[in-house]
Amino acid sequence: MKVVILDRGSTLGAMLQAALEPLHFKVERHELLAGQSVIDEIDEILSGANAVFILHPGANLPHEKVEARMTEIMSAAARAGVRRAILLSNTVVYSDTASGDGTIRETAPIHEDDETASDAARFAVRIENAFFAAADDDLERVTLRVPTLYDRADPDAISELRSIMIEGKKACLPGAFQRLHPADLCSALVSAMRVSSASGHIFNIAETTAISPDVLVAELQRLGRLLSDPNATEDRVRPSYPFEEPRFATDKASRILDFRPQRSTWSSLAECAQEIIFDLRREGHVVDNTPKLPAVIAAIETRSKPLEGKVCVVTGATSGIGRELAVLLSRLGAHVVAVGRNTEAGASLLQELDDRPTCTPGEFYAADLSRSSEVKKLAEALVERHTDIHALFNNAGALFGSRVMTPEGIEATFAVNYLAAFHLTTRILKVISKEGHIVNLCSEAHRRSGLDFGDLFSSANYQPLEAYARAKFALMMFSNALTQRLERNGPRVLTISPGAVRTEILNRNDLKDRPELAVFNRARNRMISPERAASFVANLIIDQDLRAKTGIYMDQDKKVEIAPATTDPAACAHLWRVSEALVEMTLTEPVPEVS
Repeated sequence: MKVVILDRGSTLGAMLQAALEPLHFKVERHELLAGQSVIDEIDEILSGANAVFILHPGANLPHEKVEARMTEIMSAAARAGVRRAILLSNTVVYSDTASGDGTIRETAPIHEDDETASDAARFAVRIENAFFAAADDDLERVTLRVPTLYDRADPDAISELRSIMIEGKKACLPGAFQRLHPADLCSALVSAMRVSSASGHIFNIAETTAISPDVLVAELQRLGRLLSDPNATEDRVRPSYPFEEPRFATDKASRILDFRPQRSTWSSLAECAQEIIFDLRREGHVVDNTPKLPAVIAAIETRSKPLEGKVCVVTGATSGIGRELAVLLSRLGAHVVAVGRNTEAGASLLQELDDRPTCTPGEFYAADLSRSSEVKKLAEALVERHTDIHALFNNAGALFGSRVMTPEGIEATFAVNYLAAFHLTTRILKVISKEGHIVNLCSEAHRRSGLDFGDLFSSANYQPLEAYARAKFALMMFSNALTQRLERNGPRVLTISPGAVRTEILNRNDLKDRPELAVFNRARNRMISPERAASFVANLIIDQDLRAKTGIYMDQDKKVEIAPATTDPAACAHLWRVSEALVEMTLTEPVPEVS
């Protein structure tokens, strides 16, 4: 189903697109350009669309053109047969008398379009009037009225909270403070599109709780002290603040849309406080204490770009650790070459890198790494496109609920988790910088396994976890063998176990219902996030000490001993020869030598 997002190129539009694409919608996003009351090719844009989201439709337009733009959008939507239009409006439409003695409901009076209302209110009122004035009764309409967002990417929102943090209560607007996190707004927008009974309704979308100006000031100033002074131990625990009566009633959205915000007031304020302190630190008003942080986190906090101009290849980059790693490396300045099987997910990743102002644009290659023919094709494309790769992250991994043989005759677990890394690394090694890095993502599970060269493909007794551990054992042996072959004359070889991570690896490939894996899914809440795992991996090539080393093995952020069984020279050499033979068997051509 085609869904169109019309916005001003905001981070909200990018977040909404990212929320819709995993739901298998075909999402097209188009920017409303400054001063453009007539949208070029609007009929073509909306052709075949089932729904259209209209975000910030009055952006960058003078008052007299606002209604014309909205009327044009709605007329084009009707001509195209669009089923539903969702308008993002603002709570500024409510008149000064709307609250009366209680909270403001959707039926409360709104401002008239006259000089007594603020510019923002008049804008919003004109947009809503034009939205509902469209004559087509077949076009369903839903309006969401939201307050100012906790948007760390919005300079106006951050400027307001910064003034409150510094100046105190005198910078606060009167009344209860009730906002919304952009991620929660995206959830509400998706529900407004999908819930059939939402048609024709207006909804207040905001947090269900509110805080007083006094509490807002106290919490922002506590966060300011905590983030700027490492010795502010008395501020580490948030006080038990009282809540206020909400300014905006949200029960209608809860009842019809089944919408309930997931981000708390406190976590949202903390995100914004981080942005404020970053600005103050950059301006020299706050002492920079970031060197105490891990190098990769310090780089993010200071917005430095240690990987600027560097090319980093990440396999398995469309989900889990790989996706978060790709985004993180991009934020650090790298040109990320993402590799994955899912073309749509790859496009979504590239769109996120393009849309996020802190990221560097990247590129994507679709490849099924279980097949040597596709690894070879990928390697050839990389060598042709890039003459100096700074880092290769062999991250792609998979488990399979039953024994699966690839079309080339290789057991799939062994192919994805080991052989693909061996093949890709050896084939592109000539374009990896001598000062660069090869990072293999392993698992502590390898310590509980070993290699049976007589049954590498687990034909005797296939068990998913054992097959996975065996493949990671082989990957560890490859790291050790590659380190020895390159010695000090080539890229550094680093291997890491990111730990137990909350990814979907155990919910794919017929694994979900296997009883021996149930314990892992029950333990998900105790696992670390993919973002944290990615930070451990990226830190290997950012940290001054770690990036200078080769042949080391890290368990998250700790250097640990390498299992002796993976270092046996004869076994490592034999595995290398077997791996070359397997690749040659599938390709009928030799693998490049590494010496």
